[in-house]
Amino acid sequence: GVKIEEGEAGSRIAVNLGGIELSDVVRGDSLVAPNCFEITRSFDGILELLSTAKPLRHGARVRFHHGTCEVLGRVAVSGPVSMAPTGDQAGVLVENKEIRPGTRGYVRVRLETPAVLTRGDRYILRAYSPPMTIAGGVVLDGQPPRIGVHTPAGRRRFEELNGTVEANQHDKGLRRAACAMIKEQAGQGLPVTALISRLGVSPDTVDSIVASLESEAAAVRVGNRLVTPATLGECKERLVAALSTYHETHPLSDGLPREEARERLFRQVHQSVFERVLAGLVDDGLIVDRERLALKHHRVSLSADEGKAREAIVEAVLQGGLAPPDMANLSTVAGVNHEVSDRIAKLLTRQKVLVRVGTLLFHMENLQRLKDEVAALSPSDIKGSKPVGIDVGTFKERYGITRKYAIPLLEYLDRERITRRVGRGRVVI
Repeated sequence: GVKIEEGEAGSRIAVNLGGIELSDVVRGDSLVAPNCFEITRSFDGILELLSTAKPLRHGARVRFHHGTCEVLGRVAVSGPVSMAPTGDQAGVLVENKEIRPGTRGYVRVRLETPAVLTRGDRYILRAYSPPMTIAGGVVLDGQPPRIGVHTPAGRRRFEELNGTVEANQHDKGLRRAACAMIKEQAGQGLPVTALISRLGVSPDTVDSIVASLESEAAAVRVGNRLVTPATLGECKERLVAALSTYHETHPLSDGLPREEARERLFRQVHQSVFERVLAGLVDDGLIVDRERLALKHHRVSLSADEGKAREAIVEAVLQGGLAPPDMANLSTVAGVNHEVSDRIAKLLTRQKVLVRVGTLLFHMENLQRLKDEVAALSPSDIKGSKPVGIDVGTFKERYGITRKYAIPLLEYLDRERITRRVGRGRVVI
Protein backbone atom coordinates (compact mmCIF):
# COMPACT_ATOMS: atom_id res chain seq x y z
CA GLY A 1 0.00 0.00 0.00
CA VAL A 2 0.88 3.66 -0.32
CA LYS A 3 0.93 6.02 2.65
CA ILE A 4 -1.59 8.87 2.27
CA GLU A 5 -2.65 11.78 4.47
CA GLU A 6 -6.34 11.75 3.57
CA GLY A 7 -8.88 9.53 1.86
CA GLU A 8 -11.61 10.51 -0.56
CA ALA A 9 -15.22 9.39 -0.67
CA GLY A 10 -15.54 6.02 -2.38
CA SER A 11 -11.94 4.98 -1.78
CA ARG A 12 -10.79 2.06 0.36
CA ILE A 13 -8.10 2.86 2.90
CA ALA A 14 -6.48 1.40 6.00
CA VAL A 15 -6.24 3.44 9.20
CA ASN A 16 -4.28 3.10 12.42
CA LEU A 17 -6.52 3.71 15.44
CA GLY A 18 -4.82 4.34 18.76
CA GLY A 19 -6.32 3.72 22.18
CA ILE A 20 -8.58 0.80 21.25
CA GLU A 21 -8.16 -2.95 21.07
CA LEU A 22 -8.94 -5.17 18.09
CA SER A 23 -11.66 -6.81 20.17
CA ASP A 24 -13.36 -3.41 20.55
CA VAL A 25 -14.11 -3.27 16.81
CA VAL A 26 -16.62 -5.51 15.06
CA ARG A 27 -17.56 -5.89 11.43
CA GLY A 28 -19.89 -3.10 10.37
CA ASP A 29 -18.67 -0.45 12.85
CA SER A 30 -18.45 3.09 11.48
CA LEU A 31 -15.59 5.56 11.85
CA VAL A 32 -17.10 9.03 12.25
CA ALA A 33 -16.19 12.47 13.56
CA PRO A 34 -17.01 12.89 17.28
CA ASN A 35 -20.39 14.33 18.31
CA CYS A 36 -21.69 14.41 14.75
CA PHE A 37 -23.69 11.24 14.16
CA GLU A 38 -26.30 9.36 16.14
CA ILE A 39 -27.02 5.66 16.09
CA THR A 40 -30.50 4.57 15.08
CA ARG A 41 -32.75 1.55 15.31
CA SER A 42 -35.05 2.58 12.47
CA PHE A 43 -34.95 4.53 9.23
CA ASP A 44 -37.25 5.63 6.44
CA GLY A 45 -36.16 4.70 2.96
CA ILE A 46 -37.09 3.96 -0.61
CA LEU A 47 -36.29 0.58 -2.12
CA GLU A 48 -36.58 -1.25 -5.42
CA LEU A 49 -37.65 -4.86 -5.22
CA LEU A 50 -35.98 -7.20 -7.71
CA SER A 51 -38.26 -8.58 -10.39
CA THR A 52 -37.23 -12.10 -9.36
CA ALA A 53 -38.17 -11.60 -5.71
CA LYS A 54 -41.44 -12.44 -4.01
CA PRO A 55 -43.76 -9.58 -2.98
CA LEU A 56 -42.37 -7.77 0.08
CA ARG A 57 -45.08 -7.72 2.70
CA HIS A 58 -45.56 -5.48 5.71
CA GLY A 59 -43.80 -6.92 8.77
CA ALA A 60 -41.41 -9.15 6.81
CA ARG A 61 -38.17 -10.00 8.61
CA VAL A 62 -35.10 -9.21 6.50
CA ARG A 63 -31.33 -9.00 6.56
CA PHE A 64 -30.23 -5.38 6.23
CA HIS A 65 -26.81 -4.69 4.69
CA HIS A 66 -25.15 -1.28 4.89
CA GLY A 67 -21.46 -0.97 4.17
CA THR A 68 -19.95 -4.04 5.81
CA CYS A 69 -22.63 -4.50 8.47
CA GLU A 70 -25.44 -7.02 8.47
CA VAL A 71 -28.35 -6.41 10.82
CA LEU A 72 -31.65 -8.20 11.19
CA GLY A 73 -34.77 -6.09 10.98
CA ARG A 74 -38.43 -5.87 10.03
CA VAL A 75 -39.96 -3.88 7.20
CA ALA A 76 -43.00 -1.63 7.65
CA VAL A 77 -44.33 -1.07 4.13
CA SER A 78 -45.90 2.32 3.44
CA GLY A 79 -46.77 1.32 -0.10
CA PRO A 80 -45.58 1.60 -3.70
CA VAL A 81 -44.15 4.93 -4.82
CA SER A 82 -46.94 5.31 -7.38
CA MET A 83 -49.64 5.18 -4.70
CA ALA A 84 -49.07 8.61 -3.15
CA PRO A 85 -52.56 9.83 -2.05
CA THR A 86 -53.79 12.86 -3.95
CA GLY A 87 -57.03 14.81 -4.29
CA ASP A 88 -59.97 13.09 -2.60
CA GLN A 89 -57.68 10.31 -1.37
CA ALA A 90 -55.35 12.67 0.51
CA GLY A 91 -57.09 11.97 3.83
CA VAL A 92 -57.46 8.22 3.36
CA LEU A 93 -55.18 5.63 4.94
CA VAL A 94 -53.15 3.57 2.47
CA GLU A 95 -54.16 -0.09 2.76
CA ASN A 96 -51.75 -1.61 0.22
CA LYS A 97 -49.11 -3.06 2.52
CA GLU A 98 -46.86 -4.83 0.06
CA ILE A 99 -44.39 -3.99 -2.69
CA ARG A 100 -44.66 -5.97 -5.91
CA PRO A 101 -41.61 -7.44 -7.69
CA GLY A 102 -39.90 -4.98 -10.02
CA THR A 103 -41.46 -1.90 -8.38
CA ARG A 104 -40.30 0.76 -5.95
CA GLY A 105 -41.81 1.46 -2.57
CA TYR A 106 -41.48 3.37 0.67
CA VAL A 107 -40.51 1.50 3.82
CA ARG A 108 -39.57 2.01 7.44
CA VAL A 109 -37.05 -0.58 8.54
CA ARG A 110 -36.78 -1.32 12.26
CA LEU A 111 -33.38 -2.76 13.12
CA GLU A 112 -32.64 -5.25 15.88
CA THR A 113 -29.15 -3.80 16.35
CA PRO A 114 -28.28 -0.06 16.22
CA ALA A 115 -26.53 1.30 13.13
CA VAL A 116 -25.16 4.62 11.89
CA LEU A 117 -27.26 5.77 8.93
CA THR A 118 -27.79 9.07 7.20
CA ARG A 119 -29.72 10.49 4.27
CA GLY A 120 -28.54 9.21 0.90
CA ASP A 121 -26.85 6.05 2.21
CA ARG A 122 -27.30 2.98 -0.02
CA TYR A 123 -28.40 -0.33 1.41
CA ILE A 124 -29.31 -3.87 0.37
CA LEU A 125 -32.02 -6.15 1.72
CA ARG A 126 -31.77 -9.91 1.73
CA ALA A 127 -34.48 -12.37 2.63
CA TYR A 128 -34.26 -13.79 6.13
CA SER A 129 -34.20 -17.34 4.81
CA PRO A 130 -32.75 -18.27 2.46
CA PRO A 131 -30.48 -15.16 2.59
CA MET A 132 -30.92 -14.09 -1.04
CA THR A 133 -30.71 -10.48 -2.22
CA ILE A 134 -34.23 -9.14 -2.82
CA ALA A 135 -33.92 -5.34 -2.94
CA GLY A 136 -31.71 -2.30 -2.82
CA GLY A 137 -32.53 1.22 -1.76
CA VAL A 138 -31.62 4.63 -0.38
CA VAL A 139 -32.01 5.97 3.15
CA LEU A 140 -34.33 9.00 3.25
CA ASP A 141 -34.03 9.73 6.97
CA GLY A 142 -31.98 7.93 9.60
CA GLN A 143 -33.91 9.48 12.52
CA PRO A 144 -37.59 9.33 11.51
CA PRO A 145 -40.23 10.85 13.80
CA ARG A 146 -43.12 8.86 15.22
CA ILE A 147 -45.47 9.28 12.28
CA GLY A 148 -47.41 6.25 11.07
CA VAL A 149 -46.15 5.07 7.69
CA HIS A 150 -49.70 4.37 6.50
CA THR A 151 -51.16 7.74 7.45
CA PRO A 152 -51.61 10.52 4.87
CA ALA A 153 -49.01 12.58 6.75
CA GLY A 154 -46.58 9.67 6.66
CA ARG A 155 -47.09 9.17 2.94
CA ARG A 156 -46.62 12.87 2.19
CA ARG A 157 -43.41 12.81 4.19
CA PHE A 158 -42.02 9.92 2.14
CA GLU A 159 -42.84 11.72 -1.11
CA GLU A 160 -41.26 14.94 0.09
CA LEU A 161 -38.05 13.31 1.28
CA ASN A 162 -37.79 11.19 -1.86
CA GLY A 163 -37.88 14.37 -3.91
CA THR A 164 -34.98 15.80 -1.92
CA VAL A 165 -32.80 12.75 -2.61
CA GLU A 166 -33.55 12.90 -6.33
CA ALA A 167 -32.71 16.62 -6.39
CA ASN A 168 -29.18 18.04 -6.34
CA GLN A 169 -27.42 16.35 -3.41
CA HIS A 170 -25.39 19.40 -2.40
CA ASP A 171 -27.80 22.24 -3.02
CA LYS A 172 -31.53 22.28 -3.48
CA GLY A 173 -32.04 18.72 -2.23
CA LEU A 174 -30.25 19.36 1.05
CA ARG A 175 -32.21 22.53 1.73
CA ARG A 176 -35.52 20.86 0.92
CA ALA A 177 -34.69 17.92 3.19
CA ALA A 178 -33.70 20.29 6.00
CA CYS A 179 -36.97 22.21 5.58
CA ALA A 180 -38.99 18.99 5.79
CA MET A 181 -37.17 17.89 8.94
CA ILE A 182 -37.53 21.30 10.59
CA LYS A 183 -41.22 21.52 9.72
CA GLU A 184 -42.13 18.16 11.26
CA GLN A 185 -40.55 19.15 14.59
CA ALA A 186 -43.09 21.97 14.88
CA GLY A 187 -42.76 23.96 18.12
CA GLN A 188 -40.04 21.73 19.54
CA GLY A 189 -37.70 22.94 16.83
CA LEU A 190 -34.85 20.92 15.35
CA PRO A 191 -31.40 21.23 16.96
CA VAL A 192 -28.94 22.58 14.39
CA THR A 193 -26.48 19.82 15.24
CA ALA A 194 -29.11 17.17 14.37
CA LEU A 195 -28.84 18.18 10.72
CA ILE A 196 -25.25 16.92 10.63
CA SER A 197 -26.38 13.38 11.36
CA ARG A 198 -29.66 13.43 9.46
CA LEU A 199 -28.34 15.09 6.30
CA GLY A 200 -24.96 13.38 6.42
CA VAL A 201 -22.92 16.52 5.83
CA SER A 202 -20.15 18.39 7.64
CA PRO A 203 -20.78 21.08 10.29
CA ASP A 204 -19.56 23.74 7.84
CA THR A 205 -22.07 22.57 5.25
CA VAL A 206 -24.85 22.66 7.83
CA ASP A 207 -23.90 26.24 8.72
CA SER A 208 -24.13 27.13 5.03
CA ILE A 209 -27.52 25.41 4.68
CA VAL A 210 -28.89 27.17 7.76
CA ALA A 211 -27.65 30.54 6.49
CA SER A 212 -29.39 29.91 3.16
CA LEU A 213 -32.64 28.91 4.83
CA GLU A 214 -32.57 32.02 7.01
CA SER A 215 -31.87 34.30 4.04
CA GLU A 216 -34.76 32.68 2.15
CA ALA A 217 -37.05 33.08 5.21
CA ALA A 218 -37.55 29.30 5.16
CA ALA A 219 -36.33 28.83 8.74
CA VAL A 220 -35.73 30.87 11.87
CA ARG A 221 -32.90 30.16 14.28
CA VAL A 222 -33.97 30.26 17.92
CA GLY A 223 -30.93 29.65 20.09
CA ASN A 224 -29.52 26.36 18.86
CA ARG A 225 -32.81 25.27 17.28
CA LEU A 226 -34.54 25.82 13.97
CA VAL A 227 -38.25 26.39 13.42
CA THR A 228 -40.26 27.47 10.42
CA PRO A 229 -41.76 30.98 10.21
CA ALA A 230 -45.15 29.27 9.85
CA THR A 231 -44.69 27.56 13.23
CA LEU A 232 -43.89 30.86 14.93
CA GLY A 233 -46.87 32.47 13.22
CA GLU A 234 -49.22 29.70 14.36
CA CYS A 235 -47.95 29.99 17.94
CA LYS A 236 -48.47 33.76 17.91
CA GLU A 237 -52.01 33.42 16.58
CA ARG A 238 -52.81 30.77 19.18
CA LEU A 239 -51.60 32.95 22.05
CA VAL A 240 -53.38 36.10 20.84
CA ALA A 241 -56.65 34.16 20.47
CA ALA A 242 -56.23 32.61 23.92
CA LEU A 243 -55.57 35.99 25.54
CA SER A 244 -58.60 37.51 23.83
CA THR A 245 -60.81 34.74 25.20
CA TYR A 246 -59.21 35.01 28.64
CA HIS A 247 -59.86 38.76 28.83
CA GLU A 248 -63.52 38.21 27.91
CA THR A 249 -64.03 35.60 30.62
CA HIS A 250 -61.81 37.25 33.27
CA PRO A 251 -62.34 41.02 32.89
CA LEU A 252 -61.00 41.70 36.40
CA SER A 253 -57.72 39.91 35.72
CA ASP A 254 -54.58 41.70 34.60
CA GLY A 255 -53.85 38.79 32.28
CA LEU A 256 -53.10 35.10 31.89
CA PRO A 257 -50.31 33.89 34.21
CA ARG A 258 -47.16 33.30 32.16
CA GLU A 259 -46.58 29.74 33.34
CA GLU A 260 -50.23 28.85 32.91
CA ALA A 261 -50.01 29.97 29.28
CA ARG A 262 -46.88 27.91 28.82
CA GLU A 263 -48.44 24.80 30.36
CA ARG A 264 -51.87 25.14 28.80
CA LEU A 265 -51.02 26.28 25.28
CA PHE A 266 -47.39 25.43 24.62
CA ARG A 267 -46.64 22.22 26.46
CA GLN A 268 -45.23 20.72 23.25
CA VAL A 269 -43.24 23.86 22.42
CA HIS A 270 -39.60 24.25 23.44
CA GLN A 271 -38.96 26.92 26.08
CA SER A 272 -36.70 28.96 23.78
CA VAL A 273 -39.37 28.94 21.06
CA PHE A 274 -42.00 30.06 23.59
CA GLU A 275 -39.79 32.96 24.64
CA ARG A 276 -39.25 33.89 20.98
CA VAL A 277 -43.02 33.93 20.40
CA LEU A 278 -43.51 36.27 23.36
CA ALA A 279 -40.67 38.55 22.25
CA GLY A 280 -42.12 38.69 18.74
CA LEU A 281 -45.58 39.66 19.97
CA VAL A 282 -44.10 42.33 22.24
CA ASP A 283 -42.07 43.74 19.33
CA ASP A 284 -45.22 43.72 17.21
CA GLY A 285 -46.98 45.76 19.88
CA LEU A 286 -49.65 43.11 20.43
CA ILE A 287 -49.03 41.93 24.00
CA VAL A 288 -47.51 43.00 27.30
CA ASP A 289 -45.12 40.41 28.76
CA ARG A 290 -44.93 40.45 32.55
CA GLU A 291 -45.76 37.82 35.16
CA ARG A 292 -49.13 37.86 33.45
CA LEU A 293 -49.57 38.05 29.70
CA ALA A 294 -52.12 40.46 28.29
CA LEU A 295 -53.08 42.05 25.01
CA LYS A 296 -51.63 45.55 24.69
CA HIS A 297 -55.06 47.19 24.65
CA HIS A 298 -56.42 45.25 27.65
CA ARG A 299 -57.56 47.25 30.64
CA VAL A 300 -59.19 45.84 33.76
CA SER A 301 -62.86 46.78 33.49
CA LEU A 302 -65.26 46.93 36.42
CA SER A 303 -69.01 47.26 36.17
CA ALA A 304 -70.68 50.03 38.15
CA ASP A 305 -71.56 47.61 40.96
CA GLU A 306 -68.06 46.12 40.96
CA GLY A 307 -66.55 49.60 41.11
CA LYS A 308 -68.62 50.42 44.18
CA ALA A 309 -67.68 47.09 45.73
CA ARG A 310 -63.99 47.82 45.11
CA GLU A 311 -64.24 51.18 46.87
CA ALA A 312 -66.11 49.60 49.79
CA ILE A 313 -63.51 46.84 50.22
CA VAL A 314 -60.58 49.27 50.09
CA GLU A 315 -62.23 51.60 52.61
CA ALA A 316 -63.16 48.77 54.99
CA VAL A 317 -59.66 47.30 54.98
CA LEU A 318 -58.03 50.72 55.32
CA GLN A 319 -60.25 51.74 58.24
CA GLY A 320 -59.77 48.34 59.85
CA GLY A 321 -56.11 49.17 60.42
CA LEU A 322 -54.29 46.15 61.80
CA ALA A 323 -57.57 44.31 62.49
CA PRO A 324 -59.37 44.42 59.12
CA PRO A 325 -62.46 42.35 58.29
CA ASP A 326 -61.64 38.83 57.16
CA MET A 327 -62.43 37.44 53.71
CA ALA A 328 -65.76 36.00 54.87
CA ASN A 329 -66.99 39.47 55.89
CA LEU A 330 -65.69 41.38 52.87
CA SER A 331 -68.57 40.27 50.64
CA THR A 332 -71.05 41.62 53.23
CA VAL A 333 -69.14 44.89 53.47
CA ALA A 334 -69.04 45.21 49.67
CA GLY A 335 -72.64 44.16 49.15
CA VAL A 336 -71.74 41.49 46.59
CA ASN A 337 -71.51 37.71 46.62
CA HIS A 338 -68.38 35.93 47.81
CA GLU A 339 -67.18 35.06 44.28
CA VAL A 340 -67.21 38.71 43.15
CA SER A 341 -65.56 39.98 46.35
CA ASP A 342 -62.86 37.33 45.97
CA ARG A 343 -62.11 38.43 42.38
CA ILE A 344 -61.96 42.08 43.45
CA ALA A 345 -59.68 41.23 46.38
CA LYS A 346 -57.32 39.37 44.03
CA LEU A 347 -57.32 42.37 41.70
CA LEU A 348 -56.43 44.69 44.58
CA THR A 349 -53.56 42.44 45.69
CA ARG A 350 -52.16 42.39 42.14
CA GLN A 351 -52.44 46.18 42.08
CA LYS A 352 -50.57 46.20 45.43
CA VAL A 353 -53.35 48.18 47.11
CA LEU A 354 -53.93 45.29 49.49
CA VAL A 355 -51.42 42.76 50.77
CA ARG A 356 -52.31 39.20 51.69
CA VAL A 357 -50.78 38.12 55.00
CA GLY A 358 -51.72 34.53 55.68
CA THR A 359 -55.49 34.39 55.22
CA LEU A 360 -55.95 38.09 55.96
CA LEU A 361 -55.87 41.19 53.77
CA PHE A 362 -54.24 44.42 54.96
CA HIS A 363 -54.04 47.79 53.30
CA MET A 364 -50.54 48.58 52.05
CA GLU A 365 -50.55 51.95 53.86
CA ASN A 366 -51.29 50.31 57.21
CA LEU A 367 -48.53 47.72 56.75
CA GLN A 368 -46.01 50.35 55.70
CA ARG A 369 -46.87 52.43 58.77
CA LEU A 370 -46.43 49.34 60.97
CA LYS A 371 -43.03 48.55 59.45
CA ASP A 372 -41.84 52.11 59.93
CA GLU A 373 -42.97 52.19 63.57
CA VAL A 374 -41.42 48.85 64.52
CA ALA A 375 -38.16 49.62 62.72
CA ALA A 376 -37.92 52.91 64.64
CA LEU A 377 -38.49 51.35 68.08
CA SER A 378 -35.86 52.20 70.71
CA PRO A 379 -35.09 50.27 73.94
CA SER A 380 -37.13 52.73 76.00
CA ASP A 381 -40.25 51.96 73.93
CA ILE A 382 -40.23 48.30 74.98
CA LYS A 383 -39.76 48.53 78.76
CA GLY A 384 -36.05 49.34 78.40
CA SER A 385 -35.03 45.95 77.04
CA LYS A 386 -31.69 45.65 75.24
CA PRO A 387 -31.50 44.84 72.40
CA VAL A 388 -34.92 45.97 71.27
CA GLY A 389 -37.17 42.95 71.76
CA ILE A 390 -40.82 42.31 71.17
CA ASP A 391 -43.06 39.36 71.95
CA VAL A 392 -46.63 38.45 71.07
CA GLY A 393 -48.11 39.81 74.29
CA THR A 394 -46.30 43.15 74.02
CA PHE A 395 -47.21 43.44 70.34
CA LYS A 396 -50.91 42.75 71.04
CA GLU A 397 -50.99 45.28 73.86
CA ARG A 398 -49.19 48.00 71.91
CA TYR A 399 -51.46 47.79 68.84
CA GLY A 400 -54.68 46.73 70.50
CA ILE A 401 -55.18 43.58 68.44
CA THR A 402 -55.89 39.94 69.16
CA ARG A 403 -53.65 36.94 68.58
CA LYS A 404 -55.57 36.27 65.33
CA TYR A 405 -53.89 39.34 63.84
CA ALA A 406 -50.70 39.55 65.91
CA ILE A 407 -49.19 36.20 64.84
CA PRO A 408 -49.48 36.70 61.04
CA LEU A 409 -48.31 40.33 61.36
CA LEU A 410 -45.21 39.34 63.34
CA GLU A 411 -44.42 36.63 60.79
CA TYR A 412 -44.86 39.25 58.06
CA LEU A 413 -42.36 41.53 59.82
CA ASP A 414 -39.92 38.60 59.94
CA ARG A 415 -40.26 38.07 56.18
CA GLU A 416 -39.79 41.79 55.57
CA ARG A 417 -36.60 41.65 57.68
CA ILE A 418 -37.90 44.19 60.18
CA THR A 419 -37.71 41.68 63.01
CA ARG A 420 -36.00 38.36 63.60
CA ARG A 421 -37.30 35.55 65.75
CA VAL A 422 -35.10 34.63 68.68
CA GLY A 423 -36.44 31.84 70.88
CA ARG A 424 -40.03 32.69 71.84
CA GLY A 425 -39.61 36.37 71.13
CA ARG A 426 -38.31 38.67 68.43
CA VAL A 427 -35.71 41.41 68.12
CA VAL A 428 -35.86 44.43 65.86
CA ILE A 429 -33.15 44.21 63.21
